[in-house]
Amino acid sequence: MKKFLLLAAFFAAFTMSAQEFTLTEVTSTNNVPTDRLNNRQGFGMDGKFIVMDKVLGEINFYNPEDGAVENTLYTGATASWPAVTRDEAGNIIARVDNSWPGNFMADTVVMKIFPADGGEPIDVEANIFADFEAENGRCDFFSFIEGNVMEEGILWLVTAKSTGILKVPFVEGEIDTDHIALFPVDGANQLYRS
Repeated sequence: MKKFLLLAAFFAAFTMSAQEFTLTEVTSTNNVPTDRLNNRQGFGMDGKFIVMDKVLGEINFYNPEDGAVENTLYTGATASWPAVTRDEAGNIIARVDNSWPGNFMADTVVMKIFPADGGEPIDVEANIFADFEAENGRCDFFSFIEGNVMEEGILWLVTAKSTGILKVPFVEGEIDTDHIALFPVDGANQLYRS
């Protein structure tokens, strides 16, 4: 429910309505194992279901035909709230350190980029909340990233304490902390917590 309300708030911020787009199911499967309770986030890409296991710190590529794991990326995540997303170029981005103490506050976000070309993973570490301390808080998931994080891309981020939507730009595999911006949304914090 939280994710649905967050999505609704995001579209409201950009004055979009449900009548302006159509959702079409591309594929579905009953073969991805449901007994793996640590599988928390994922997406579809290149005909596979790509799912993050939050405890094992791995990203598994499931074949939708038989549910078999065809590939695994090891993130090194050890905390219980990692997150995973991708960009338009097919790079996979995972948050691998979620050291949110007590009230879910953390200055530094640690991520790992798995390049689409199969190159070595890239570690990314940045304080994305330096200028927006009030926005600092747990984020259970990332949005889809516009563009290509290895060139130029944008992550739209909402946290548990958000008063708006954070624009987090990537340039050449790094977070461009000088150009992070906040777009306030009335009631965003209340919507996320509902």
